[in-house]
Amino acid sequence: MAFRLEDFKKVARKSAGSSTAAIYPHQIKDRKMHARIDMAIRSYDNLVGRPRKEMDAGAMVYFLGDHRVARGIVACLGQQYRYETLPVSKAAGAETARQLALDGMLAPADFRSKAYEYVNATRNGWVSEASRMDCYGEIAAPYRIAPETWDALMHLDAEENQVLVRVGDMPAPADIVAQYNYHSLDTVLRRATKVVLQDLALANPEVADIRALASAYGCRAAFSAGNSTVTLTDLEMSSLLPRRAGRLARCLMLILHCLNTTGMSGYCEALIGARKVRLILSIDILQTLRGGAASAAAAGLKARYAAVSALHKDLLKLRAKGEANGWRYKRDPDPVVTGGGLWLPDIMLSHGKKQVAVAFGGRHPELWPMPMLRLSADNADAADVLSRAAELIMTQRPALTVVEMPVVPVQQEFDWDEFDSLAVAA
Repeated sequence: MAFRLEDFKKVARKSAGSSTAAIYPHQIKDRKMHARIDMAIRSYDNLVGRPRKEMDAGAMVYFLGDHRVARGIVACLGQQYRYETLPVSKAAGAETARQLALDGMLAPADFRSKAYEYVNATRNGWVSEASRMDCYGEIAAPYRIAPETWDALMHLDAEENQVLVRVGDMPAPADIVAQYNYHSLDTVLRRATKVVLQDLALANPEVADIRALASAYGCRAAFSAGNSTVTLTDLEMSSLLPRRAGRLARCLMLILHCLNTTGMSGYCEALIGARKVRLILSIDILQTLRGGAASAAAAGLKARYAAVSALHKDLLKLRAKGEANGWRYKRDPDPVVTGGGLWLPDIMLSHGKKQVAVAFGGRHPELWPMPMLRLSADNADAADVLSRAAELIMTQRPALTVVEMPVVPVQQEFDWDEFDSLAVAA
């Protein structure tokens, strides 16, 4: 998930005589920001169960002091919070919802259709504003609900009426900081035109694996200086064909996570709008992309890519046969980022609102915010993978938190003196 350019905070410096500017994506390093982000998260969490129209778009700026950082933090919170249409059973009550369902009214569109039919049959297709509630009262009378409730049921799916829900537990400030720092870098990497890695110590099989991996993603890997430097370029950059954004970034992430590249350096060239920029891959940036520490050498990239491709094809075949049991699949999903590190899944399985991450080889974190499956090439049977994934989500507690409506919002009074002391202590 890259930030929108209007939400992307960075510093760009261009030296005299150079056509390429050096870019420095904003990174949250100050520990004092953790206290501010914690207060912002709690303020955001107080809105769970409330409609979108009650969201104060500028509230985050009060805590974080910068519009672009605030919008970036909100984008990161979007992975734990989302807006959804309130179910009819929550808005009208379970018993009333059952009665409505018997007449085929399950969604807001059904209530609108019922109202249109009634108005066409009884009022020649038009109802005045003054008599609108009387009309709704006539329609809603058989169900013993108020006309205001009927009006609300008709517009539950309107954007301003969607309610905020939380997926899982309330996020920790360290998790949001880690996500912000990664996605800030990813905003540049997804727009990369060339990635150069230097000071590598690669064996011949690893060189062959990198070449095969780059070719599979539509990129080219050119080695020089005795295979100690590799240049990754997008083969479609010079053509008019549509590009798949992020392919160079994915190659870079796989190289960092699957090969022992400790001590390497490099840079990335990208286009931010129409401007050429260069991102230096410093030690700090590489640690952020690796998840804080270099991973041990894993199975070859070529073997990993082949195993992922084979499993993905088998999963698609199961879905074509109607044997997927409601599962959906996404290959090469975004990394899962927390304060404890970064993990790079190969496939993300989704069933309703629940997800299971799948990866071949690599590090396997002990504590992670979602169920995971770690596979090897010899146990990647698609049907078995779905069966194991189903067992995992069955043992997980419900991930979606929805507050019953109506809910009286909590008005929290902030002690700014206490807030400042917390920030200083952090």
